[in-house]
Order: sequence, then structure tokens, then C-alpha cells
Amino acid sequence: MQVQREALQKHRAVEAEEEKHDTLRHSKEQAVDLQAVDLQLELLSTDAPCQCAGTSANWVAPVKRAPRCLFVDLGAADGNTYKQFLEGAYGDTKNCPSDGSYQAILVEANPTFQKPLQELEAGSEGRVKSFASTAAYMCEGSTNFFLDTVDVKENFWGSSLSPNARDVQRSGRKKVTVPLMNIVKLIAENALPEDFVIVKMDIEGSEWDILPCLSKSPVASLVDALYVEKHVREWSLANSTDADYETAISTLQARGVATPEYSSPSL
Repeated sequence: MQVQREALQKHRAVEAEEEKHDTLRHSKEQAVDLQAVDLQLELLSTDAPCQCAGTSANWVAPVKRAPRCLFVDLGAADGNTYKQFLEGAYGDTKNCPSDGSYQAILVEANPTFQKPLQELEAGSEGRVKSFASTAAYMCEGSTNFFLDTVDVKENFWGSSLSPNARDVQRSGRKKVTVPLMNIVKLIAENALPEDFVIVKMDIEGSEWDILPCLSKSPVASLVDALYVEKHVREWSLANSTDADYETAISTLQARGVATPEYSSPSL
């Protein structure tokens, strides 16, 4: 599909510009054992707050409508990557089906960003749905969300469901309780097979839990492109392994999902 080719070409074109973000993120994502040496951090044992829910007869498919692009932004912060979507970082929206039609769904757990996301939705003429103070995951429920309070200039980029995330520990493991949104269900209830579905995922370790779940679900066939920033395995709540993650990516690719290398901007 033309919009997919545009998305991948545009992504490669902006990689050099985003190199400074990659450098900053790399320093944040060193192996946890090195973090422990440098910062005397303590790793806590974790358990997933709920189990993978990859399909359900109770999920309601969207009503028939004209096809469009669907941009699912997980770890939306203040809407910065949605703005990049509009600027063509994930492909020119003019190439979206139905003469450039699109909808964006923005999911962000950090309550700091509730107001800007609500303002984006209010001014979008129905093109944006925002779910603020809500964490992306593989199932529904509620859990602790740990806040990065130290990286002000980087938009508090290290907030995470994991108590072991480096910037969470640097912030003293301050936490709030948030609901969990099942991303597999979200896609199933919003995407048509004719849509072009782009999922951007920058969620500080939860990708290790969500992607194996998504890869085993029939819903994966609805996704066209997946832009995921990979963090260290120790931030997985479900204790996923390297093999789990790599198998998930390989399975998604085999089902036609494009998975370009990706580093999310946070400024």
C-alpha cells in the first residue's frame, strides 16, 4: 500500500535528525546491572497485574465505514508524536484511504499530560480520542504507575509500570494508581481490515508483555506498521524472555506487520 511505503521512506529520512534522541535514550537504557553499579539501584521482583487477553467474544467490532488511517499512540506524552504523525513522520496523511482520512487514539498513563491531551481531543473535530491517566497493557484492570519526576526537559520520559525503570528509581518510586487498557481489544474495536493501522509504542518496558500477547491474537492481522522503542527486559512485569520478544516480532512480521527500527522523540 502506498501509505505504508511512504511511512517507511519518511521514517528512514528522519532517522538522522532523530540521532540526538537515540543518543540520549541509549544512555538511559544501559543494562540494569550497570545501572545498579553506577546508581546503586535495587531491582524488585514483579508480577503482571493481569494475564494476556488476546481475544473475546464480548469485544465489539467497529461499524462499517469508509477506510482510513488509524494512528494508535501508546505513550503519547503531551501529544508530541501525534504532532509528528500530522507532519508526516509516519507517512504523508494525504495518502491515507478515503482522501486522507485518519483518526488518532492517544494513550498516556502519566497524569501530568491529562490536560494537554484533553485539549488536543477537544480541538480535533473528532479526529482524536485521548485516554489520559491510562496505561497501555495486554489486559484490563488497574495497577501502580511509577513517575519519572526528574527528567523535566525530556518530558518525564522514564515513567513506567515497572518499579525497576532507571528514572523511576531516580525519582524515588513515586507512584499513582491507573486503569489498564487492553491494547489488543482497543485495536479490535476500532480498526477495520481496510484501514491502514499504525501503532507507535514507547511504554518503558511494557512492550515486552504486550507484543507476545498481540502476536498470538488474530487481531494482529489488523496492524500494518509497528513502531516500537525497545527497552531493557528487566522492565517487563510478566518476566518475558528475550526469546518471547524475538518470537513475537518474528510472528508479527510473518503476518505482514512492518517493524522498522524506531526511537521515539520525547521533546
